[in-house]
Amino acid sequence: MPDELAPLPNAPNVEQNILGAMMLSTQATSRAIALGLSADCFYKNRNKLIYYAICQLYDSQSPTSLPAVVQELTNKKKLDEAGGAEYVADVAASVGTSMNIEYHVKEAIEYSVRRKAIITAQMMAKDAADTTKRVYEVIGVHQEKLFGLLSDNVHTGFVSVSETLPKVFDEMDEIAKRNGAIVGIRTGFNSIDSVLGGLENGELVIVAARPGVGKTSMLMNIATFLGDLNMTCGLFSLEMTRAELVKRMISSVANVDSSRIRGGLLTREEWDIVNPAVNRCSKMSIYIDETSRIRTSEMRAKATRLVKEKGAKLILVDYLQLMRMAERVENRTQEVGQVAQELKAIAKDLNVPVIAAAQLRRIDEMTGRQSRRPTLQDLRESGEIEQVADKVLMLHQPELEIIKQRVMIEGASMPDLKTEVIIAKNRNGMVTTVLLNYHPQTTTFFDYKATAQLASAPVRFFNEPQEDDDSPV
Repeated sequence: MPDELAPLPNAPNVEQNILGAMMLSTQATSRAIALGLSADCFYKNRNKLIYYAICQLYDSQSPTSLPAVVQELTNKKKLDEAGGAEYVADVAASVGTSMNIEYHVKEAIEYSVRRKAIITAQMMAKDAADTTKRVYEVIGVHQEKLFGLLSDNVHTGFVSVSETLPKVFDEMDEIAKRNGAIVGIRTGFNSIDSVLGGLENGELVIVAARPGVGKTSMLMNIATFLGDLNMTCGLFSLEMTRAELVKRMISSVANVDSSRIRGGLLTREEWDIVNPAVNRCSKMSIYIDETSRIRTSEMRAKATRLVKEKGAKLILVDYLQLMRMAERVENRTQEVGQVAQELKAIAKDLNVPVIAAAQLRRIDEMTGRQSRRPTLQDLRESGEIEQVADKVLMLHQPELEIIKQRVMIEGASMPDLKTEVIIAKNRNGMVTTVLLNYHPQTTTFFDYKATAQLASAPVRFFNEPQEDDDSPV
């Protein structure tokens, strides 16, 4: 901040102690930079200029001593602006040891964050008072800036293998005690879980498909499966309404044609099946947000609240390309990439898995391709999705177009569709393809060749007693 403005929180002595230590020891300079020290940590402009000079010398592997710093400022014609040689000498003499550099750097960073928070709050108040601006957009923009202050100032640094080993060993021991059961959160599909090992906290999982192949159905099936296990999850639906999703959910649980539910064509016998399904669904802790074109900042705030207040174990997003950043970006490809990065950050910060549906290119956009089988390059609008995601699942129904034509000609109902789940990226495991069946009438996936409805196959969790286990339930 310029000196002539009303002063914000700052600590001149702390700033001088840091610069003095950096001129006293190159090792202190290295340590300060590693801790996250930047020019923003200095309130006075002259201290910023001294810091810049020290960094220039450090980057060129030159000594960062007092004479070298004065010479560097002289060469850049910045010595007078930095307070002159006398001020630089006073700063160098302000500290006799570099031992406390870590403490002072952390203090300076905290003052910097305070100043940025105050400035953000002041700008937010100014923008909120401007009635030409949408207040929710104003809140979203500045909320994202505040969250950025939290994430930008986390610097853990290096941690030795020896310090990490006890935690890793405890995890290995815990996994061994589970006797082969899936470690992460189950999806309800044994074929997928056996490859992925379940959904791990902090990871971003992409479920990609072309329009009409079943992205939303897959997410809803997973949510329903977890809801049956009394696990709370949140679904951000940017395309479909809550009512539409809940009707699908009832159809899947009851195993009753969704078109009959939507059209009010249920028979008395079907009502007898649907009523218990409605009661079953009412007991599930599934929370749906239907905000269209939601911004990442708003999603983060809502997801944080759901995790903290309701104990949500999973966040689902349908779908990624409909989201927006709080601030305008140069082009759509860049925006989608930033959205993917923010979803990964949400997963990591909240320590829950995030599953996001994503659109693949349509078949008519695949010019020059013989095979219609999707690949990672078919992710629409951004290759950044592939880079950021921990796991990428692509749904492919090779017989879909042929069956659609046959159904139109013969007037028959859609049969079950064999669906390839192409696990194209799996950060901690193998890439392969597994098969599911898809029942279009109830928008339900189930393990290939299985005949029962979703979640009816026996699933063993690590905390469930076995048949020969005498421990109390």
